[in-house]
Amino acid sequence: MKVKKYTVSDIREALEQIKRDLGEDAVILSTRSIRKGGFLGIGAKRYLEVTAVCEDKSNQSRVENNEVYKFQELLVKNKEKRQEEEIRELKQMIQEMKSMLSFGRQSDLPQNIQKLLKALQAHDVDPIVTSRIIEYIRISYGDIVIDDAFRQKLAEYVMPFMRTEVPTLDKVVLLVGPTGVGKTTTLAKLAARLKLAEKKQIAILTLDTYRIAATEQLKTYATIMDIPLRVAYTPREARLELDAMHDFDTILIDTAGRS
Repeated sequence: MKVKKYTVSDIREALEQIKRDLGEDAVILSTRSIRKGGFLGIGAKRYLEVTAVCEDKSNQSRVENNEVYKFQELLVKNKEKRQEEEIRELKQMIQEMKSMLSFGRQSDLPQNIQKLLKALQAHDVDPIVTSRIIEYIRISYGDIVIDDAFRQKLAEYVMPFMRTEVPTLDKVVLLVGPTGVGKTTTLAKLAARLKLAEKKQIAILTLDTYRIAATEQLKTYATIMDIPLRVAYTPREARLELDAMHDFDTILIDTAGRS
């Protein structure tokens, strides 16, 4: 790290010298007014003393190279870990599919169970969960009649596979994460649960003004659920909007995707 002091007439002169000596990435640490010259303080002129700092490029390069090496090493370890997990999941899936296929082809199933199987597959239910459901029904019932009583029994069997617990939320909830992980969709689901199931007063604030049509998508959700939605383009606007929403039980904030 390089630290350098400059005695200049004004801040513009300081910026020019700092940029020339330390580069674009330099940061000003402090400024103070000083008097210099003259005799016994008489006739002294006022100057500006500026202290600036920047990273040592050679040292930074060594640090960066070391960080790159560590990152590559971490990637290799993570890749090996993922491969082990994938092999374990594949073995489990094969075991589940063997169990499912143990009673023969789908055409060998009773007609109503075939309909149920196709319905589960059409709704993208996990293949392992699907195989467990079909195997359970085949062993327990042999054949079925799809009516309200059966749907109730099926729901009781499926519920253990579902994870729908919502944690206790603070007044202001900020959703962050990379692009495409489902922040906006999760926000809409939380809003629906809080408003419809828990009867809370909900408001939505979006900071995602970068992604095309992101605001329109959220407006559609908010309109359907009759929840007020505000958009903030700057940090100052976000603070003002939050202050205006202080009477709501929960404020859900959507953000732009970031790495």
